[in-house]
Amino acid sequence: EFMLLANVTVAKKILRHYPTLSVLRRHPAPNRTMFDSLISKAASQGFAIDIDDSKKLADSLDAAVL
Repeated sequence: EFMLLANVTVAKKILRHYPTLSVLRRHPAPNRTMFDSLISKAASQGFAIDIDDSKKLADSLDAAVL
């Protein structure tokens, strides 16, 4: 979370100081099959992992506590 905050802060500063030169870099969404192993292992421990969007993924990971 601190990394994300740092990235957003730096991006805003770059945009403010170099508005015509700033570039937005976006990562593609991960392939859903990349989560198959995680979902399977979590299910074997009684946890449901929801990968419909990043918020649901984060919430389900937060809830998956032994």
